[in-house]
Amino acid sequence: LTLNKMIKYTGFVGLAIFLMLTISLSTSILTSKERIEKDFIPMVTYKDINKYSLNKNIVVLLLDCVDSKLFVERMNGDADFKDMLKDFTYYPDTMSGHPMTDESIPLILTGKYYKNDGPLVEWSTNAYKESYLFDLMEKNGYELDIYEQDILYNDKSATRISNIYDYNQSKSLISKIKFWKQELKYILFRYLPSYLKRFSKIDEMHFSALYLDNKSANSDKRFFDLRNVSTLEVMKNSKLEKTNKNIFKFIHVQGAHTPWRDGKDFKSVINGTYENGLDSALTFTKGYLEFLKQNNLYDSMTIVIMADHGFKLEESQGGRQNPILFIKSINDKQDKMIVSDKPVSFVDFNDLYKDLVDGKKTKEIFASIPNSRTRYYISYYNSKKKDIMTEYATKGKAWETDKLYKTGNEYKKNW
Repeated sequence: LTLNKMIKYTGFVGLAIFLMLTISLSTSILTSKERIEKDFIPMVTYKDINKYSLNKNIVVLLLDCVDSKLFVERMNGDADFKDMLKDFTYYPDTMSGHPMTDESIPLILTGKYYKNDGPLVEWSTNAYKESYLFDLMEKNGYELDIYEQDILYNDKSATRISNIYDYNQSKSLISKIKFWKQELKYILFRYLPSYLKRFSKIDEMHFSALYLDNKSANSDKRFFDLRNVSTLEVMKNSKLEKTNKNIFKFIHVQGAHTPWRDGKDFKSVINGTYENGLDSALTFTKGYLEFLKQNNLYDSMTIVIMADHGFKLEESQGGRQNPILFIKSINDKQDKMIVSDKPVSFVDFNDLYKDLVDGKKTKEIFASIPNSRTRYYISYYNSKKKDIMTEYATKGKAWETDKLYKTGNEYKKNW
């Protein structure tokens, strides 16, 4: 086999692979029932992560998958963490609206439940466009900083968020070498003989911005990485910037979500457990609060620490409906953490945002919530069976899974 023939045959093989990939992609696009026109692809960066106002700052720190009772037990059982939230008010009876992140985040940021109303990306994009929170902050002169690694907001209006770029604006942030490494994994897996497919490393294939990042030293030119250790490192190594404009920050980090690869002090663990995840979340929280204190920001800030949902190994309707919620308003100083018995629901958050913008103290927020109420929770049977969503309600405490009952409302996928 001569060199010229080898080059010729290699070209034919490459062309054939290209055509097969093109046909496969076209077929997937045309047959998908959940496709959405992606004229705009939001790319979330660390831009303005250390930008704070000289006037008003509201920060919502969301720790993913943190169960309320388990978090507080872990915090109180460790002397290194025990008093770190003493200036906060704790709301143990907080109920999420969904058991999964994809539906919970839009609910928190828009006040709207997802009820199988249509493809999730399409529905959430419309919900974000009409977000009460975003409008409220803009009308009150707040800059919007939303650090949400996979935000489902595919519309040009997403650039109202300061740290979001269009894909076309952020191409320079993508490493071409990293991109083609991921592409090669797919090609090898698809076209290698079955006995060689194990060499494709298909289980390590990722096309998210995180895996394609150039990892610039400039945080404005890095894609947001929700891992606890990564985000805290970027914060500590980035220059602090202060502005006269009010700032609203929503920062969604890994919290206690799988994989549990690090624990307390971000030390690497093997065969990690949920307890290790909680330790990592506690380490991040303590590190972030210390960072604020060291830069004289803590006292003059309103801080909300929360989760998108609780935790349970089984993905049944209950057990994930009780996330953490802690709130500290401006200049709150206490000897110990206050505990409120208010039965809070995520649907109360638009009122919470309004109270925080109005400068209300912690003891004044949630004032309109009655001491006894019915709260709702919309769940899939599990994360892999999403054709039917079932509505549950409870008149009990958020952690009392046995008191959840079906309302009779089911939301079926009919699109």
